[in-house]
Amino acid sequence: MPESKIDLFKDLQALWLNGSLESSFHDIVKYLEKCYNNYPYECYQCVKMLIDGKNNITYYIEEELLKILLSCYRVFMDDEDYEKADEVMDVFDEMMLNSYSNGMAKVLKEIEKN
Repeated sequence: MPESKIDLFKDLQALWLNGSLESSFHDIVKYLEKCYNNYPYECYQCVKMLIDGKNNITYYIEEELLKILLSCYRVFMDDEDYEKADEVMDVFDEMMLNSYSNGMAKVLKEIEKN
């Protein structure tokens, strides 16, 4: 799906989340990784929808979602859109507080390296 179809993707994602298509998480994450540069706010909204909609996010998915959030955050900081950057950081902080896996620790180590 082309990046320009992010709004359609958000609608489809909502349908996926209402179902039990756990294997779709990987496809969702891959698409968001492709789109965050050109559509950071829409990607952030999709990540937030995933976090709010599912409580059984695997270690791998959690790690990838955190990376997408940080990528969106960087785009907003580069664009000096501090309000949206703060919004993304609030979700990142919430994930950090509720994380039960090593995904958060791994992402934080990667941040320290950069």
